[in-house]
Amino acid sequence: MSTPREKYERWLREPTVDEKTKAELRDMNDAEIEDAFGEDLRFGTGGLREVMGPGTNRMNAYTVRRATQGVVNWLKKRNFNRSAVIAYDSRWNSRRFAEETASVFIANGIKTYLFEDMRPTPELSFAVRYLKTGTGIIITASHNPSQYNGYKVYSPDGGQAVPYLADEITQEIEKIDIFSDVKFDETAKPITVGKDIDSIYLEKVSALHKRFGSGLSSRLSILYTPLHGTGIKLVPPALKRVGFNNVRIVYTQAIPDGAFPTVKLPNPEDVHAFDMALKESDIQDVDIIIGTDPDCDRIGVMVKKQGKFFKLTGNQVGILLMDYLLRRLKDKGTLPKNGFVVKTIVTTDLVKEIAKRFDVELIEVLTGFKFIGEKIKELDDTGRKCFLFGFEESYGYLAGTFVRDKDAVIAAMLIGDMTSFYLQEGKTLLDRLEEIYEEYGYFTEVLRSIEFKSLSEKKRMKEIMNKLRNTPPSSIAGMNLSSVVDYSEGIDTLPPSDVLAFYYGNDFDIKITVRPSGTEPKMKIYFDFKGKKWTKGTRSAEDNFLSKIIGNYSVTN
Repeated sequence: MSTPREKYERWLREPTVDEKTKAELRDMNDAEIEDAFGEDLRFGTGGLREVMGPGTNRMNAYTVRRATQGVVNWLKKRNFNRSAVIAYDSRWNSRRFAEETASVFIANGIKTYLFEDMRPTPELSFAVRYLKTGTGIIITASHNPSQYNGYKVYSPDGGQAVPYLADEITQEIEKIDIFSDVKFDETAKPITVGKDIDSIYLEKVSALHKRFGSGLSSRLSILYTPLHGTGIKLVPPALKRVGFNNVRIVYTQAIPDGAFPTVKLPNPEDVHAFDMALKESDIQDVDIIIGTDPDCDRIGVMVKKQGKFFKLTGNQVGILLMDYLLRRLKDKGTLPKNGFVVKTIVTTDLVKEIAKRFDVELIEVLTGFKFIGEKIKELDDTGRKCFLFGFEESYGYLAGTFVRDKDAVIAAMLIGDMTSFYLQEGKTLLDRLEEIYEEYGYFTEVLRSIEFKSLSEKKRMKEIMNKLRNTPPSSIAGMNLSSVVDYSEGIDTLPPSDVLAFYYGNDFDIKITVRPSGTEPKMKIYFDFKGKKWTKGTRSAEDNFLSKIIGNYSVTN
């Protein structure tokens, strides 16, 4: 096993490493060398994702090539169709990494399609299915800060590689020397795709609108921001196709830019991502504001009520959409008896109450939309059951089965239709949300995060998880610990995962779920509060728990 310093020295000697990269290497200090070469990139919840720069623990042309060679070897061993489709977002180096990916595929005899320009992640999922490729690759770091990039792998069904497939890919990657074992041909030319796929995808979105739609879209005034990302390619045309004729765009944020210069984070989960939209001159003429992240799989919503705009949480949008879609199908007499919805284990439990109301099966999966896609393949593709809707609290939603990942294009269309429907009844989405709470009970959800930047800090994250497993806080906000669920050994049909859930109070008034993020250097703590009393505030209960587990680490959200 080579030391970080030995790896570093090898990169300096390697003839295939370009001079620009070697110049960056020479500027590194010892701590930077340790961090950049201390370990190799590994697949997490969303494939590879890390800061860009030289090193085995960074996103760069060489780690991308190595990962792709691993995917090639996996593809051949699996005997999947020897073809691949590649897409990329608006980030720095995304086009270059996509081309590097194509050069490795083609050098290894893999038929390769490459989108001619940036495209949303959900369209890549659709393209895998439409082109019937053996795999798909999207170069994106989703909503991470600008210094990050990533590499997500899709299997032939159009879903992200689930753990057993990701493990197989990882095993193949680990066998490969980053330089000597990688085949690549930088002169190779992939097959270009683009508008042809766009058109077919948009037809599918329009057909989905006919299934659920209210036909009231023309009244609604929408302000849309793509946050410098790929959403500008498909969200406006998708909305226009189904009759939304009053869609305005925040044009300063419609310019693709990997620096994301107008926001601190290009993340629609962050209310400040909407600051520029709120400064638009005719904002009072707008009914809703929608924003998508750089790869357009997540969507955030702000709703106007009495002249002010209020941001909905990911859980609230999911609750509203699920209630609306099931209600529309029931009213039309088309709600299937074998229908099912899917949520992740950290998504609001209010979903359970809504599912009971409509007599629809609810399936829970681990965090990550790949698991929702897996359930569609397992149950809908086999004809056993009918997929209706899936969502996760992190602003990801899906209806329909032609995409197998969260889809902000589809979600934008459905949110617009839902808003139009309730406006016709004289209600805002906030009004309807309050009605849902009155009908099913009040649920309040809060996400807090602890950030760990260096390798040494990431080790501290494991120590915190071990501490929680061995000695969890016995009480929170005057409520005693009722039970603990440890997912590390697998629960029921769920595979093992590094997740802990703590229940406090006799009626499980507080549920706290803790897990390391699979896509960011963070530990995430999900607080779920049941009962109307918590609508007045939950901060003291959150701080009470956090103070007992994290020491001096700073907490966000």
